[in-house]
Amino acid sequence: MFRFGISHFTFSTPVLLKKPCTGQVWEMAQPWEVAWKDIFSLRTLTIPAGFQTDLMTCPLKPAGNETIASLLHDGLYVQQPEWCSRDYADEAFLALLLHCGVPSPLGKRYYYAVQALGFIWWERRRRVGTPLATPGEPGEPA
Repeated sequence: MFRFGISHFTFSTPVLLKKPCTGQVWEMAQPWEVAWKDIFSLRTLTIPAGFQTDLMTCPLKPAGNETIASLLHDGLYVQQPEWCSRDYADEAFLALLLHCGVPSPLGKRYYYAVQALGFIWWERRRRVGTPLATPGEPGEPA
């Protein structure tokens, strides 16, 4: 299942999210950087302060360890770095879920959900032609 060999996650600071005012959209209170290794390189992604996320679009809302994996996944989907395919982003999500102690059966359930439905968000970001979300949508910096 792990084609990209994603492992060895490190984090710059704890994730600090502001509570949503309306709906399920959360906002980053401070920048957060995550680093990891894959078979190609050492990778990093910075999620800026003000970044908005719904954490998990599917009905299975994260309650703890799933939160940072969901944040990384949303960040990769929104920023779409040139080295990151949709499959890579989905695998990074699963690898971080397992790294954070989410039981494998539950992690795989989340992974299969993003594999089945993630194309909607991934393609939407590609069509927009910008790494930022459409105004008012999760992923847009404040």
